[in-house]
Amino acid sequence: MGSTPRLLLAHWRGVVLLVFFYTGDVLVDPLFLPQSSSVEREVLACLLLDPSKTPSVSSRLTGEDFHNDVNRFIWDGMVVAHERHTDFDGVVLEEVMRDQGSWGRVSGGDLVKLMDRVGSTSMLDTYVDRLLEMTARRRMQQAAEQLSSIAVDGDLSPGEALSEAEALVGRLRESGENLTEGDDAGRVVTDYMTMIHAIQRGEQKPPRISTGLYPLDKATGGGFRPGWLVLVMSLNGHGKTALAVNGFAWAVAHEQKRPALIVSLEMPADQIIGRLIAAESGIPVQLHDQEGLDEDQLVALTHAAHRVSAAPIRVVGHQAATIDGVRQAARSYKAQKGDLGIIVVDYIQLMRSQKRNSNRTEELEQVSRGLKELAMELDCVVISISQPTMAAKRTKERPTIRDSKGSGAIDDDADLGLVPWLLHNVNESASPWEAQIGMDKFRHGPRRNLYESDIEWDGSRTRFISGGLRHRG
Repeated sequence: MGSTPRLLLAHWRGVVLLVFFYTGDVLVDPLFLPQSSSVEREVLACLLLDPSKTPSVSSRLTGEDFHNDVNRFIWDGMVVAHERHTDFDGVVLEEVMRDQGSWGRVSGGDLVKLMDRVGSTSMLDTYVDRLLEMTARRRMQQAAEQLSSIAVDGDLSPGEALSEAEALVGRLRESGENLTEGDDAGRVVTDYMTMIHAIQRGEQKPPRISTGLYPLDKATGGGFRPGWLVLVMSLNGHGKTALAVNGFAWAVAHEQKRPALIVSLEMPADQIIGRLIAAESGIPVQLHDQEGLDEDQLVALTHAAHRVSAAPIRVVGHQAATIDGVRQAARSYKAQKGDLGIIVVDYIQLMRSQKRNSNRTEELEQVSRGLKELAMELDCVVISISQPTMAAKRTKERPTIRDSKGSGAIDDDADLGLVPWLLHNVNESASPWEAQIGMDKFRHGPRRNLYESDIEWDGSRTRFISGGLRHRG
C-alpha cells in the first residue's frame, strides 16, 4: 500500500518545527542541512593566522560545528596543536594530524589555501556566530526527524507521544542554541563578502545561470540568478515553450551539467523529450515516427537521443499541478542529484493552489507567489510559462507580460518578464530566421529588448540562438 506524504507543523514552547513524514512506516527528510564550508574555512584561516585565539573559539565551537569532514579534521588538529604547543603553524599542524591519523584526508594544499584566505581576524567572531547558528538549525532538523518518529509510533498513546515530544524540545532548548529572528545585517554582510572573496580567489563561481543566449546573458548581467522567477509569455506559435524548454532548460542541463526539472501540464513526458531530440538532431518531431527516415537521419536521431538521455532532466506531469506537488518533486530531485539549477512550469494557468478559490485570479496569484518562494527556498531559477488573454490573441500583435491570463501578481512576482516573438509562423518549413525577445520587465536593472541583430530563430531545431550563429558554420 502506498503512503501519503504529510506535513506536521509542531509548536512547543515557542519552538516551531516542520516535520515531513509518510503516514506509513517510511520516513522522509526532504530538508537540506544548513552548512557553509566557506565560513568554516574562514574560521580555520583566522586561527592559523593567529593561534592565540584558539582557546576563546574552542570555548564556543566543537567538532560538531564543522559539517565538512576535512574542515573538522583540521579543527581537531588545531585544538590539539594549541594544547601541545600554544603557538602553531602549518608544519606543527601537519605533525599533529599525522599523529591523529587524519593526515591523508587533509593535504598540504588544504593548509596552503587556508593561509592564503585572510589578512586579518577582525571578522572571526562573526564567522563563529554564523557556524553556531547553522549548528542550531541542523539540530532543529534532527529534532524534526525524531518528532516524526514519535508521531507515527503506534506503541505510544497520544499523551505519551506528547510527553516525549515536549521532552525532546526541552532538550533542544537546553542545548543553548536558539534560532535568531530574521537576518542581521552583520551576518548577511559576512556571507556576502565571503562569497565575493571566494569568487575573486577562483574558489567559487559567480552565482549566475547562463540562459544559453549570449545577448540575454549580457542584458541580465551574466544570466539568471538563483532565486529568480522568470515569466515567459507570448501568443501560441511564437516559441515560448521552445525558449523555456529547448533553450533555458537545455542550456542548464546539457551545457552547464546542472539538473533541470520540467513540470509539463500540457504535454506528456515523451512529447517533451521528443521536442528536445528534435531540437538536437534538426529532424522535426513529426517525422520521428514516420517511415522513410534515411540512414543519416536515423544516426542523427540516435546521437541526439544519447545526448538528451545523458542530460540531468526530469519531467513530471499532473502529479505536480499544485505548488505542494512542484515543491515535493523539486525537493526530491534536488536531494537525489545534490543540486537543482532550473524548474520550468508549462504552464502556470494549468496549476492550482492547494485550496481552490472561487476567484481564479486570486488562485493564480497564490500559485505565482508559491513559485517565487520555491525559487528562493531551493536557490534555483523557476521559469513560469504563461498563456495570453483572449483579447491579446485576437489582436495578433506582440503582447506584453501584462497580457497574461489572470494577470495581477503573476507579473508582479516575476524578476524578469520575457516575450518571445517570431516574425513568421513557427510551423513554416522555410524559416526566415527573424525573431525578437521583448524584455518587458527586469527588476534588477535596465530593460533591453533583443531584436533581430541579437536573436535569431533556428527553425530546423525549433530553438532561439544568438544572432549570427547560423553564419558561423
